[in-house]
Amino acid sequence: MPNWKDLLVDKGDGQLDLNEATATLLNYMPVIGITTLTPENAGDAWCRIAIYQALFGSFIKNTETDQPYFLTKSDVFRHIGVETEGLEYSFPEFCSRLHLSAQQQEESNLPSYVANGRRSLLQVVGIREKMS
Repeated sequence: MPNWKDLLVDKGDGQLDLNEATATLLNYMPVIGITTLTPENAGDAWCRIAIYQALFGSFIKNTETDQPYFLTKSDVFRHIGVETEGLEYSFPEFCSRLHLSAQQQEESNLPSYVANGRRSLLQVVGIREKMS
């Protein structure tokens, strides 16, 4: 179980709140189908989050630079014992949900497209789009 005081930050007015990494992890957990982080499932949770981030990007950005922040393996393992609400589902169910979401996602929003300067790889290497 994490030391909960270490997960809180002072908002400047004496009020304590969850840090952004913890809040982000809590938002990922229902999406990946794991609602309680345990020593036994933390590795699986990390893999699911990494897959999700690779396909769809990050849930959080630096507000000044617009650069995404990604949860790391150590971030996930630091939060063993954290719980949130949501449905639990198996890895195959997670993959099925991802597949459906990926098929419906607009390409211009995908991390691979953004990383290529908002171009497809064919465009990056100089191949023009086929004219109809």
